[in-house]
Amino acid sequence: MATCAIAPLASSAFWNLDDHALHAAIAQLLCNISGAAAVTPQNYVGNGNPNGVVTAIPGSLYMDVSNPLNPVLWMKGSGTGNTGWE
Repeated sequence: MATCAIAPLASSAFWNLDDHALHAAIAQLLCNISGAAAVTPQNYVGNGNPNGVVTAIPGSLYMDVSNPLNPVLWMKGSGTGNTGWE
């Protein structure tokens, strides 16, 4: 079963209801909770650079939400290990 770890923002001082709703909407959009096997690209949400950390197949997406004012979308370009994120 595929899982998605949605990390909280570093400081609750940045949160208000709108920020929380936006974070939840992004997580829901990007997080595959269907339990599909990892033979198709998956979507992940977390804090920081996924290189060397998140194992996935090419075509997978990762949303770095460590800075809530400037989230970064990464795409897995190559390989099946935890490198190749662009």
